[in-house]
Amino acid sequence: MLDLTTSQLRCLLTVMDLSASGNAVASKEIAVQMRVSRPSVHRLLEGLAGRGLVDKEPYGAVELSEKGREEAKRLRELEKACAERMAGQFGLGASEAEKAALILICGLDGKSVCLIAGK
Repeated sequence: MLDLTTSQLRCLLTVMDLSASGNAVASKEIAVQMRVSRPSVHRLLEGLAGRGLVDKEPYGAVELSEKGREEAKRLRELEKACAERMAGQFGLGASEAEKAALILICGLDGKSVCLIAGK
């Protein structure tokens, strides 16, 4: 597992979602989608860039690096599996199950997350 905060994980997955068509995205779009300020997104993107997960131009567009695409895809699959387990096992609604899944992914080691996800 990468050592990402919940906010960094949300940011990485948001970049993946917004760039699904193959286009780079603006930090403003990320901020709107995440419902946070642009300075917050800037800090998150700097952290992700430092880990080699995004390519970011100063005051420009952002896109996932190859490593970022692979990690985001893997994390999305884990998130989905954990959320399904949380919803089925504990009766959480979809939104709460997704939040719980993100917290688990960020707070537990990879082996534990895979056990919860059934992977």
